[in-house]
Order: sequence, then C-alpha cells, then structure tokens
Amino acid sequence: MRFSFSVIAILLVVSCVQAIAQDEAKPSATQAQGGDDLRAKVQNPVSSMYSLPLKLTVDFGAGDGSAYFFNANPVIPVTVGKWNLISRALIPVIVSVDGDIAGTPPIPENEPSDNRKTGIGDINYSLFFSPAEAAKFIWGIGPSVNLPTAGSDALGSGKWSAGATGVVLVQPGWGTYGGLVRQLWSFAGDSDRTNVNQTLIEPFVNYNLPNGWYLITD
Repeated sequence: MRFSFSVIAILLVVSCVQAIAQDEAKPSATQAQGGDDLRAKVQNPVSSMYSLPLKLTVDFGAGDGSAYFFNANPVIPVTVGKWNLISRALIPVIVSVDGDIAGTPPIPENEPSDNRKTGIGDINYSLFFSPAEAAKFIWGIGPSVNLPTAGSDALGSGKWSAGATGVVLVQPGWGTYGGLVRQLWSFAGDSDRTNVNQTLIEPFVNYNLPNGWYLITD
C-alpha cells in the first residue's frame, strides 16, 4: 500500500495581500463571486495572475522504500486579445527516492543496501490557452512537454515526452472545484529506457475560510 502526504504553500505574499485588502475594504458582490476576487484568482490554475506555488510531497509505504518531492510551479500569464496564454512549469527542485532502481542489476549482498538517489527530476512545461473573459465554466487547453532533466535514472524517465493537457473549473461563492487532465507519450530519448505513456487525472476542491484562508484537496 502506498501513502502520500502533501503540504502546499501557495502564493508567497498573496495571503498577506488578501488580508490587507479585506481590512481596507470589503469586496463587491461581483468580486466575491468571480475572477476579480484575489482568492478566486489564486485558486484558478489558468487565471491572469503571476504566482509561485510550492509543494512538498512525502511518499511512503511502497515496497521499494520512501520518496520525497519538493516542486516549484511558477505560473506566468500573458493576455493576447481575448485569450490568456498561461505558462506553467512543474520543476522538481529536490527529489529523493529509495530502493533498487528498476532496470538495473540488484545490489550485491556484500555492498551497502542504501541506494537512495537525490537531485533534480524531469521538468514538465504546459501552455494553456484560456478565454480572458470570466465565464461560469473556466477552462484551458494546450500542449504539454516533459524534459529529461533528471540527474540520474532513478529520478526521471530519460525520455522526451509530449502530449496535451486541459483543465475545467467552477467557482461558486464557497470555493473552487474542477479537474485537470494530461496525457504524455515519449518520442525521443534514451532507447534503453521504457517508453512513456502517462495519464494524469487530478480532481480538486478548494473550500474558502474567513480572512483569506482556504482548504485544498486534490
């Protein structure tokens, strides 16, 4: 059985800005319901706002040992006419995995069994095209590519992979809910490594709390 525990720190100073904004003035009804509300923009992965989410994941219980991932996810939007072009990168700054590496000979009995590897992982880049005008259903779609930037075989696929990604969400007054999907296939890279055919399905629900705080589940 595999368990995963994630701690997400989003926005850097956005929470502080939100608290200050609430102290200075109450948001209008329109702002509280739509994309003009700062908190709603934060929870919208295709909003026109710069952000730098950080995520720490601790994965334990797997047969080959534990794993730790610290990801930076910079978001850089550009508005062109009626469209937002949102660049999102998933950068595994620190990855640490334990256990034998798949596809390599087992560790000899007379050698240390600690086979932990630590370093940077494969970087994923996605470009979302999303309507600039907020609507009831917010959506974005675009290409996605995985770069084989990992420092060792244990930390990445060794393959260049590409495909498509999309997200759809709704933002009622109490929070945000929706889902993100991504499909990648390898097209180049180390011929000795396994080909990539990777599907990601990520539903998410955010619930708003007083004073700019909110709960995230995904």
